[in-house]
Amino acid sequence: TYYNMTIKMYHISSASFLSTTYTDLRNQSVSDETTIWEGDLSLSSGWNEITFDTNFDYNGTDNIVIVFENRDGQWSSGYGYGENHYVSSNIVAYTYQDNSYPTGSMVKYSRRLNVKLGY
Repeated sequence: TYYNMTIKMYHISSASFLSTTYTDLRNQSVSDETTIWEGDLSLSSGWNEITFDTNFDYNGTDNIVIVFENRDGQWSSGYGYGENHYVSSNIVAYTYQDNSYPTGSMVKYSRRLNVKLGY
């Protein structure tokens, strides 16, 4: 279980993250920030379903960014991992910090978490 999670979605005009990327996405070309879900997230092996609390109105043109914020503030072993695959550009960014939410730059990564979106 991941405690105190927030999931947000944004539109982004670029196909990958630009230069340095921060947790608040301040230097990215994002718009339409929408908090789609908040709470404690219990996951199990295989596909897991998260039903949005708030709809994200996709504009049909831009790419989207999905941000998973874990604001629990504590780390413990056994969190597991998400299945992912290699992509050719830095479309993932992550950071972590114990005991408080990180505010610095993130590491960009060229692997994409396997996620399905539906409506």
